[in-house]
Amino acid sequence: MRSASVAAGFVLVALLLSPGAFAQDDTAITGEATLRALFNEQTFYGHTSEGSAWAEYYRGDGKSAYREGDCVTPGEWRVSENGACFAYPTFEGGEIACYRLFRDGDQIDFVPDEGGDSDADFLAESIKPGNPEQLPMSMTGSCGS
Repeated sequence: MRSASVAAGFVLVALLLSPGAFAQDDTAITGEATLRALFNEQTFYGHTSEGSAWAEYYRGDGKSAYREGDCVTPGEWRVSENGACFAYPTFEGGEIACYRLFRDGDQIDFVPDEGGDSDADFLAESIKPGNPEQLPMSMTGSCGS
């Protein structure tokens, strides 16, 4: 059963990353099963709205690791019908940050689910299966302390 869901996840990711997979850009990515398959055991690569490169690995048990610069921060992720939420103890006092996801050409935009700002905070340009960067689930580097 697990291998079937993993295979379905890889198919879904391949579909989401294929040019022309959607008829138009700015298409919301919704549905708990769709979002779980998109994130589960994947590493996203992209940049922030300020231009900083980042990578984030999403382990199947809801743990995650976010890297920006030399800093790797452990955290947690979860999905709902409408988006994804993340909690990182060293960011914003550990508050949970939720995002709606949108397909924008070949990238995925993470737009804060706060009802006001419609600009993406994070832009994911590629997704690779597993944890190819070997991002640790513990704090490393200089993480703003």
